[in-house]
Amino acid sequence: MRLFLNALAALILIICLFPSGGAAAASSIRQDCTGVLDQDGGDYKLRPDIGSGLWCDSGIAGKLVSRVLKACTLGSRCHIKGSVSGHGVFYWLKISLVEALPTYTSVELPRKFFGTWGLSCRRPDLSDGGFEVTATTVKYNYTLCHVVSVGSISSSDTETIVLDCNNGIGRPHEIWHVQTLGNRDFLATARLTREGTQRDSSPNMNIWRRCD
Repeated sequence: MRLFLNALAALILIICLFPSGGAAAASSIRQDCTGVLDQDGGDYKLRPDIGSGLWCDSGIAGKLVSRVLKACTLGSRCHIKGSVSGHGVFYWLKISLVEALPTYTSVELPRKFFGTWGLSCRRPDLSDGGFEVTATTVKYNYTLCHVVSVGSISSSDTETIVLDCNNGIGRPHEIWHVQTLGNRDFLATARLTREGTQRDSSPNMNIWRRCD
């Protein structure tokens, strides 16, 4: 019994002397983030893109501020890679890469593509592989793509579209065609590139239903 009490006392002493020991594994977390550089209450931080890591909105302080501002201006899109630390409130601990990303403002998709498209439209979210289209973005479940360019092909219902996505797949080139059958809209998509810039000899084709 005395041996057990001595061991318990030693354990309590260790916890008191080293309160952060149990959180050591989470004190440095690697992050690869994209978003808009913002300032909130004096702290610089990213307003992360959809699909970014949990701690991508960590604060940027100290000498790291000047390094980030040399590459990215306030309100611009930025890519930051490194590690964060904290407990409750997190800050960037080390930055290995920081670079400005293009800001997409002038290129817009035609309104006929706006809305939510899916395979079954049975779920209210995008977890069935569907996506939501706005004038300048295409939002998947865990990925946000910005529209880089739009060009017409042979008809007013068919467009070539270049997207820039935040999940490392590069810039996919796609052909979109919308068709109304009865009282329902359908969208046919053909992706002409795979990951990065490699071309695919057999394009990935899908037909989606308008869900909204």
